[in-house]
Amino acid sequence: MNLMMFLKRKQLAVIGRYVDSLGQVIERFIGIKHVASTNDVALKEAMEDILVKHSLSINRI
Repeated sequence: MNLMMFLKRKQLAVIGRYVDSLGQVIERFIGIKHVASTNDVALKEAMEDILVKHSLSINRI
């Protein structure tokens, strides 16, 4: 794969950020997925795929 093809690839990264019981902000990398399109439906499907792999639900976000 040449460099230009690599630079044109689209990815979605999911990162969780929350405040723990001590008041500290915690960030956790959950996953990354290549996407063919950046429209709302494609991004939602990609996010759901990542969350399901970690037994998480988009409804609880």
